[in-house]
Amino acid sequence: MYSGVCSDDSRRKVQRCGPGSPTEDLRAKLAEFYAERTLTKQLVLPRDCGNAIVWLTSDQSAKTTGHVIPVDGGLPEAFLR
Repeated sequence: MYSGVCSDDSRRKVQRCGPGSPTEDLRAKLAEFYAERTLTKQLVLPRDCGNAIVWLTSDQSAKTTGHVIPVDGGLPEAFLR
């Protein structure tokens, strides 16, 4: 969990970005196991979390405050099925 992400512009504040399970910390077999169980059927990569952080610090997210943005491929929802 990355906390305290914000730009120099005080209008934009994001407390956390909630990444899923980046493959760097998992063995290939375990990563594939989880990828098959996500709603998107894709691995969540570190760059996916980075892309969310880039968006959160851009002007496009100027009205987004105080939310956790899940970057997990829908893994929690997939396990409910």
